[in-house]
Amino acid sequence: MMFEDERKYIKKDEIYTINIGTGGEISKFIKDKGIKILEIDIDEKRSPDLVMDIQNMHLLNDNSVDVIFCLEVLEHVQNPFKAVEEIKRVLKPGGIFIGSTPFVFPIHDEPDDYFRYTKYGILNLLLYPEIISLFMFMLSPLYYIWYFRSILRMGF
Repeated sequence: MMFEDERKYIKKDEIYTINIGTGGEISKFIKDKGIKILEIDIDEKRSPDLVMDIQNMHLLNDNSVDVIFCLEVLEHVQNPFKAVEEIKRVLKPGGIFIGSTPFVFPIHDEPDDYFRYTKYGILNLLLYPEIISLFMFMLSPLYYIWYFRSILRMGF
């Protein structure tokens, strides 16, 4: 089952979780499970907890975050390598990064939609700062159903 290995290292009452990009529904799922989550977005109109660019998360300390969700965000970042370096910087050793990017989805949110990632492109991006220990590649838009069920089984 997805995330089962990671789940055993996380105690529900000790999780410091952030969600980068507030456009999705993941924060609601996590809040409904009683877990506090800090929402970060570059757009203050989305009402994040912190207005901050993923490429410079200066308000977060090094090695301070247990879990980072970054779903459908990296394609909107001008320098995704810098963004991933920042993710690695703020994640605690052994922290969990849960990310997704579109592959075949059409360009949207113009002019701020820069990239599409192949399996090899995202692997290269995540291997660059050595952030990856588990990788899954899927093309079906239906993976969201399975993906969120797996997250909920983790206790979120």
